[in-house]
Amino acid sequence: MPVTYPISADVVASQPTAYQHYNNLRADALRFGASALGAVNLGAALARYADNLVLAPLATNRLAVPYDPRWPCTLMIDGHLCQIAAEVDLAALTFSGGAAQWWIFAN
Repeated sequence: MPVTYPISADVVASQPTAYQHYNNLRADALRFGASALGAVNLGAALARYADNLVLAPLATNRLAVPYDPRWPCTLMIDGHLCQIAAEVDLAALTFSGGAAQWWIFAN
């Protein structure tokens, strides 16, 4: 059954707020209004989020993540949604794999 999003509603001053309203706010924030049995929570969905990650070769054994202001690279790193604001170059002599295999870690 499709969920109407958001399921929470505005509250006005002096209006008593029932527990269900808080539960609806929580469901909106965690699962876009879906039930706990019907959807994964937002944190789990975004835990491995990566968007517009492009790797460009530079000199021998070097890579860059090019910056495009229209589609900047966005990554979830340790629970924080991060976005580049300039080109990111992999330092020289940091090649981490054989046969053109690269492992890229972000902190």
